[in-house]
Amino acid sequence: MQIIDDLLTKGVAAMAISPSNAPAVAHVLRPRKPTIPIMTIDADLLAQDHSLRRTYLGTDNYLMGVKLAEHLKALKPRGGTLCLVLGNVAADNINQRAAGTRDTLAGKKGAQRLNGENGWKEISGCPLFTNDDAAKGNQMMADVLTANKDLDAFVLEGGWPQFAPQAYAQLTDQYRDRIKSKQLVLVVADTLPPQIEARTWWRASRSSRSTTRVSTNARPRTSTLA
Repeated sequence: MQIIDDLLTKGVAAMAISPSNAPAVAHVLRPRKPTIPIMTIDADLLAQDHSLRRTYLGTDNYLMGVKLAEHLKALKPRGGTLCLVLGNVAADNINQRAAGTRDTLAGKKGAQRLNGENGWKEISGCPLFTNDDAAKGNQMMADVLTANKDLDAFVLEGGWPQFAPQAYAQLTDQYRDRIKSKQLVLVVADTLPPQIEARTWWRASRSSRSTTRVSTNARPRTSTLA
């Protein structure tokens, strides 16, 4: 936030911001009433703050969440227990993905925490907020799996645990039989380089996985890792 404020004081000609904390960014911009063009990238400001920026460039994050849910429904048509994995509480782009996932699984707009809608129920202790920390994400997933041995699915609205590919591979290897049989399904967003590296670790482990990954590109790409 201080960098944004300093740049406005300096008098830059334009600014591109990726707001991981949308309310905080808006709190900085609003009193300054900037007249320069401001673009948000990848993550946007909250709807009520859109007037503070000129345009947004990035993924339709709600649609991204819809696609994640559609893949999960294809793999688990009868529903089940699930845990969403998110970034930080104030990341609007990730929250939009979670909204798309919940609405699609529930079959209605405005779904909050899933509690049996169409057979889907979010377990106690979820969603997980990783704060964009790969090590924390892997530890949180491990803790959930230890406490919920019959968990049916994880939906990672971003790839954080996979950003530590070796740790993620070591974690999932412990459950490879359940993953191979699709008793446990992991649907993961993004196709960033560390996640591609994670795929190498998975293949090297010679364990088959039912993991679907959805890209944040304009035309979402999917792949099933095996």
